[in-house]
Amino acid sequence: MSDMGKNLLLWLIIAAVLMVIFQSFNPEPKQTQMSYSEFMKQVHMGSIRKADIQGEKITAEDGSGNTYTIIWSENDQKLQDDLLNNNVEVNFMAEEKQSIWSQ
Repeated sequence: MSDMGKNLLLWLIIAAVLMVIFQSFNPEPKQTQMSYSEFMKQVHMGSIRKADIQGEKITAEDGSGNTYTIIWSENDQKLQDDLLNNNVEVNFMAEEKQSIWSQ
């Protein structure tokens, strides 16, 4: 292998190691799974301050900044009223659709 090839390989290895190191310092926020019944208890107690609803998935945040993932049935018509009556900031988001390539 030529000197230029060895240098290129060395720089690729260094770049890969640096990427791994930087990713370990920037972990994604941890989301805890919560049951729907527990989520509704927390809503009525006033513990939940924000809820992002995307299809059947709710990402909720409490007053401490902890985030929770809840799976719910879109047939629950009472949910929106319960959230608004308990001063929860509600955001409805479009469902993510898979691209042709990821299918």
